[in-house]
Amino acid sequence: MARQFEKLILLLVIITIPSCLSLSLIEGHYHTWWAVVQLPRQDVQDMLPKNMPNRNFTLQKPKLKGLKDAMHPVVFELGTEIHTGPIFPGFLQKTFTEFKFEIPWVNQAGKSTPTVYKYVIYTNSSFESFSTREFYNLNSAAIRMNMSANSYFMQYKDTSSKLRAEFQNQTAKFSPASSYKYFSVYQQVMSQEWFGDADPKTYTCANHHYDFSTTKVRPAKMQLMVSNGLLPPKFPTNKLIATPGLNQPLGTAEVFTTFKLTLPHSC
Repeated sequence: MARQFEKLILLLVIITIPSCLSLSLIEGHYHTWWAVVQLPRQDVQDMLPKNMPNRNFTLQKPKLKGLKDAMHPVVFELGTEIHTGPIFPGFLQKTFTEFKFEIPWVNQAGKSTPTVYKYVIYTNSSFESFSTREFYNLNSAAIRMNMSANSYFMQYKDTSSKLRAEFQNQTAKFSPASSYKYFSVYQQVMSQEWFGDADPKTYTCANHHYDFSTTKVRPAKMQLMVSNGLLPPKFPTNKLIATPGLNQPLGTAEVFTTFKLTLPHSC
């Protein structure tokens, strides 16, 4: 009953704020690892939506140091959102674990700037999964998740679909994001407008606005393994994937930041 009441209140908050206003509806704090994995460009192209009428998606070729020929970056967000939710009413702000798999630098006809396709979002909260899907049109599901100081694990119900990531910090302290020149790749990705396709006939976009001036980061190597069923079919499964730390191009970062999330808008 409490969950249904929260959903009703969130719905009322959404519909009573005019969507024409460029206001931020959601705000929060975020402790996360951001990681780039390189995949064959054609495999990533095949992950883009094919069932959205009158939409044609292609991949831009970003000029990124460390990006290999014929490859495209995909981005992992493995973290916990803290006191995140509507600015009003504050009691809807929650703390929850969240995973995102996204494809940046996606071109769409009629748009002059690249966008991010959020392929899937997993959380440990059925309420957050509901609101993400209903109001932002993102593919979202609630599953078992656990985040510790150096690891991240998730499992879909009681199936064999699992993801496990281990992190090795390369420094003890966090520093301003500006201390690491290779952090700029995440600033580019996280500043792009994004969209999903939970309902392929609905075209909904939004933006995160991170406060990079106060963001703290530290480099961390990542080892990742995922089984079938959680990510796109062409993502490598049952294979150890390793990434460097942020002191190298396209390296992984552990991040503490704050953000505001805009209202969903038609795109």
